[in-house]
Amino acid sequence: MGPFPPFGLLGRTSIGLSALSDQVLARDVRVQSDGRVVVLLSDRFTGNGGAIVRFSPGGALEGAIQWHGGADGPFAARALAIAPDGKFLVAGRSTPPPPLGAEDGSADVTVARFDPAALAPLPAPDLTATLKVRPPREIKYGSHGRATVVFQNIGTEPAVGWVNGTLNLRAADGTTPAQLNIIEQELNLRPGRSFTRRVRWSLEQGIPAGTYTFRLSLWSERYWESNDTNNVITGPPVKVARYFIDPSLESAAPAGPLVRGQPARVDAWVSNLGNRTSKQAFHLYVSLTALDGPTIANRGADLLIPRRALRSGERRPYSVLWDLPATLTPGSYRLEVMLYVISGYGGVRYNDDRSNDTVTLDVTLT
Repeated sequence: MGPFPPFGLLGRTSIGLSALSDQVLARDVRVQSDGRVVVLLSDRFTGNGGAIVRFSPGGALEGAIQWHGGADGPFAARALAIAPDGKFLVAGRSTPPPPLGAEDGSADVTVARFDPAALAPLPAPDLTATLKVRPPREIKYGSHGRATVVFQNIGTEPAVGWVNGTLNLRAADGTTPAQLNIIEQELNLRPGRSFTRRVRWSLEQGIPAGTYTFRLSLWSERYWESNDTNNVITGPPVKVARYFIDPSLESAAPAGPLVRGQPARVDAWVSNLGNRTSKQAFHLYVSLTALDGPTIANRGADLLIPRRALRSGERRPYSVLWDLPATLTPGSYRLEVMLYVISGYGGVRYNDDRSNDTVTLDVTLT
């Protein structure tokens, strides 16, 4: 079974309804045979207003039918069905429900039929944007720059309110592993007008090397716009450089048998997989954990500052010495060796891949 087709923005879509109050409930939903989604809405409190809205299979709003009440009084819609000829059938009360705790008076049940041809565009703002970025040839941890965001209102009503957004790097697999900036902007745009804002971006996260794409996602507070399927804007591709300093724990193992009450030594090989010389301080953390639970039976740590820098592609041995308490119980344990890099040592910034910094193996304590 293949993946679900995309729907709206991040799997959801939202609309603004000018004919109803801010308190609107979705009463019913139906899916047509062609994949279109039809939703019945009504006012939460008064029951005087309602709407039928239809979305495309991809989540784009196709139109709405709105009402404030029938000719004989309010109409509180509650259920929706689609007739064989494609028309919409709506059932509900012809009078609003009584106040909470009051006697329920008489109310007629009303069934109304609506023609899909009556679906009309919503009189509401529709926000979109363009993204302009002039990225360098490649970026890496600590890189920064500027981007230009042009907000546009292509709807039929003024766009008034706060808009939030995130500027990310999007990977080829569809994930967004790095956030470059958070955008908050108050807008007051008449239909057809635009607003330009320049924003700064910076890459403060360590991500694998490769080609990424700038991606801007916007959403309006309180969802006052009529369509958010055009709120994801793709910018230019950019190449992210290889980790330029990447100390890696290549291997680790005890130098001999582990005996209670005796000194033990764990030997480790550290290599620099990056393409720059590393002048960082290394911290090796060693733990001995029982196999049947998370309790650490013993731990040892050692601070290792290289006498000389670790060049790109170079590997070097290190050792951690520790005394195993005589109170430990003989048996099988899990030995875990972890490499930490002190990023502030020497004032050098680095981009470290933490996935290659741990070695785990089972050992026997006698």
